[in-house]
Amino acid sequence: MIQKIHLVKDEEEIKQLYEFIKKFPLDYPSYFDWVEKCFRELQLGYKKAFVYKPNGHIVANLIFQKHKEDPKIIELKNGRVEEHYQRKKIFTLLYKAVEDNARQNNFLKIIGDTHKDNIPVIKTLKELDFKIEAEQSLYEKSKLEIILSKEL
Repeated sequence: MIQKIHLVKDEEEIKQLYEFIKKFPLDYPSYFDWVEKCFRELQLGYKKAFVYKPNGHIVANLIFQKHKEDPKIIELKNGRVEEHYQRKKIFTLLYKAVEDNARQNNFLKIIGDTHKDNIPVIKTLKELDFKIEAEQSLYEKSKLEIILSKEL
């Protein structure tokens, strides 16, 4: 029996996650190119993901990876919750699973970014004790991202 929130490990579940994130594109340039790269990196184990599967189908995910420049930092890469499941603290549960995993593996910090106008995500991360670290253009010159971090 698979728990509702768990770390994706097998090829079939990686494929399910790939299909899930394709269905709900985020507002980033070259998003679908990123999805293809993400799929390969999940298969290789470079990226990891926790998913929420209340009825055997993925309805929420949080993808993360070791930071490219600092191997003691976890970077949140992509998270989403289907609309019907939003505002039920599922993202928080997924995040707590990532944080527990990071602590067990001796990471010192978690970072993430989101569009400056993504108030619900910024609010949720602040409630989880993240601090705003910077505000800058990461993906498009015309859009600002908020970079948040949490020391472990």
